[in-house]
Amino acid sequence: MADNAFLDKGVILGFCFFTDPHHRECREYLFNGETEYFATKQVEDIFRNAKDSIIEEHRNGVLRNIQRVKVNYEGELSESDIEEIQSEIDRDENSAWRYLEDFYDDKAGRGVYEVTDELREAFVFS
Repeated sequence: MADNAFLDKGVILGFCFFTDPHHRECREYLFNGETEYFATKQVEDIFRNAKDSIIEEHRNGVLRNIQRVKVNYEGELSESDIEEIQSEIDRDENSAWRYLEDFYDDKAGRGVYEVTDELREAFVFS
């Protein structure tokens, strides 16, 4: 028989957004064992309201990064350019820092506009 547990908004938000620093811990918690999870209507409402704000915050962080890369780099990105871009992502100011650091991992040898357009498409900027 499965255990039952109620989730709070922190676990739900941490799990739903890969870029959340607690994503991995929330994922382990949710999939470790045979527990059935429930959330109250109040927690679901808080989640819905917070979700939109988090998405907008991440989009803004990605957009700021795209603008900075376009201003500071041109042509083909070298390995050192990529390392510099990753090192300049401000973890305190940019909520999408984990995603951005991972995104640039395999981008050396590609053009600035090609890379930034791909990043823009991933976040559905039009």
